[in-house]
Amino acid sequence: MSVGEVSGIAPSAEVRRMRLPFDDYGIGARDMAKLSHAAEVLTERCMLGKHLGWATLPPYPVQDANHRRRYGVIEEEVARRIGYHMADDPVVVENNRREALRNKGLSASQSAAAHGPDGNSGCVKEAWIRIGRYNDSSDKAFVWRLSGESLEFAKNHADVKPLLRRWSLCMNSRGFRYDDPWASAGDARWWKSGRSTRDEIAAAVADVQCKKETGLVSALARVETAFQKDMLEKHGERFAVIKDHYRRWMDDVESIAATASDG
Repeated sequence: MSVGEVSGIAPSAEVRRMRLPFDDYGIGARDMAKLSHAAEVLTERCMLGKHLGWATLPPYPVQDANHRRRYGVIEEEVARRIGYHMADDPVVVENNRREALRNKGLSASQSAAAHGPDGNSGCVKEAWIRIGRYNDSSDKAFVWRLSGESLEFAKNHADVKPLLRRWSLCMNSRGFRYDDPWASAGDARWWKSGRSTRDEIAAAVADVQCKKETGLVSALARVETAFQKDMLEKHGERFAVIKDHYRRWMDDVESIAATASDG
């Protein structure tokens, strides 16, 4: 299968449980779908102001599993079908296809108004600027930094390091020499051709099986959860501000979406 090919594999029960405290402070797939629809509504409003039509795409439901690859591939079905490549949400892929088809059918005047003469301005750009006004980059950087510290803490924790060694020995017994799952998932050989190879799929399947045999994923999640809860308590005021920014952002997005025309 090629990179990005639709797999249609629904997140497993383990993936659905794989949420960590910091996940409540980042933008998930469902949030992105809301932002996208609000941008469509604002673009339509802008285009109508120029007396031009705009085929607004409807909102689309998605499975919110941004954490699906938190510890590399952890679902055996995904490993067997597409190796280390991403299992794209078919709904998102279909929405992207419709968007490309809609844009391809725009007249010259519609295209210029929507995307600007340079292809990077116009109503669409203005809509996303308006949508992003609550998106504080310092908030994102703060959570991103602590998320990185969280993973490093977990990888070096006394409860996890022995499991990483056992995982490596397990992989070695199956013919794959890697120190940790991030090295196996990032192996350049898997990405050169742009296609999932037989060797890659074999490695990914072994990876999942060794994670299950060692209990590595649950240990990582347990240690990270404890670390993140400590950080939430330590930086409570900052996280409260981030949550308030997020709430006001989503309220604004939902108010925009509520003004959508009936078509």
